[in-house]
Amino acid sequence: MLASVVLLCLCVVFLLVQLKCRRPKNFPPGPAALPLLGNLLDLSKENPLEDFERLRNSYGNVYSLFIGPRPAVVINGLKAMKEAIVVKATDFAGRPQDMFVNYVTQRKGRDYAKEPKTSHDDWWSSFKTFKNFLRA
Repeated sequence: MLASVVLLCLCVVFLLVQLKCRRPKNFPPGPAALPLLGNLLDLSKENPLEDFERLRNSYGNVYSLFIGPRPAVVINGLKAMKEAIVVKATDFAGRPQDMFVNYVTQRKGRDYAKEPKTSHDDWWSSFKTFKNFLRA
């Protein structure tokens, strides 16, 4: 009986270690994440923007979170956004769209990594305008 309880505990520990959220190499710092849930419990459903501000004060303008098991990088501030969009544009191009962010922002933000449902010319024109704004 004791051997089976010890074996069960070892299996549970092994599964938790395997499911642990690991930050990819060269990822910015961020809060510790739970297996499978990530940092979802760190964000309030009513106003997650206050939680993002709290994390910004703790980890700086660029930090990482886990939305479920998937890692995400959060960029705050004009200087950090300018560096990401203008200076390192090729590094940030083609990022996947996140359903959690769409839910929180109620699809009011614009995802420049993917082409929206409007025509390509409208998207490209607005992207160039935003990029020129950041260069100023």
